[in-house]
Amino acid sequence: MEYTLNDALDLAAKLDDAIRNSEAINRLQDDGLRRRLREASRKLSIAPLQLALARIGVEKGIFDLLSKGDILTSADLATQTQIDPVLCRRLLRYWQSHDMISQPNNDAYKANNVTKALSSASGSSGISYFHEMISQSFWALPKFIRETGYQNPEDPNKCSWHLGHNTDLNPFPWLRANPEHMQYFLPWMATQREGLPIFLDTMNVNDEFWQKANDSTPLFVDVGGALGHQCIAVRKRYQDLQGRVILQEQGFIIDQVESHPLPEFKNVETMRYDFFTPQPI
Repeated sequence: MEYTLNDALDLAAKLDDAIRNSEAINRLQDDGLRRRLREASRKLSIAPLQLALARIGVEKGIFDLLSKGDILTSADLATQTQIDPVLCRRLLRYWQSHDMISQPNNDAYKANNVTKALSSASGSSGISYFHEMISQSFWALPKFIRETGYQNPEDPNKCSWHLGHNTDLNPFPWLRANPEHMQYFLPWMATQREGLPIFLDTMNVNDEFWQKANDSTPLFVDVGGALGHQCIAVRKRYQDLQGRVILQEQGFIIDQVESHPLPEFKNVETMRYDFFTPQPI
């Protein structure tokens, strides 16, 4: 049977009608299409559960254990993580159903690519960061927008962050007051550009800017540079370079950098700095 343009337009009209009008779903004759539309709605409704369950897997080390390569039973995982065996089986079924882990046999579990991603520094810190710090802002957003009369938010000191966390503090002051969250905030920030090109890959900055530098010349100042990855990259790329490489960050982050520096954090100055104040360099 030939498929015509009118057939395509008719199908598109039905889909558009179904999206705009929930009652239209019941008028569709195509049961398969109706099921797919309802399934899409169901998946959206329960999507927040994925982050919560992934957080449990990260926190209890399930993804780390499986990523070591062994096939483990639910009893193995329950014993090693000290999760109740019945609860562990229930969690494993959920993770498998969402492809976070693989289940080759009835009571056998192993890592797949998603498992390995969740066990990586970027994956585990990102899951924890969004669950513990960011998601509260998301859940509070409908209430915040409703309570502010659906006006465009313009006050950075009054947004869904404050409502979600029940605080008057903005994110960075809040983080200083809740330092336990630094354990995943800083690693997540540090891995954002992992594997991607950096500014040093786009030009030869030594030839462009640093030819007449001496030991006192500020060559590179990374403002808000977290743990100093970009500063380290400069020193690694140009090991014989004369001049100053400076990491500027808030005091509580510099404290961590100085007490637990990253490998190869050498010949980099640290400077406590609030970028809402005049630049001292």
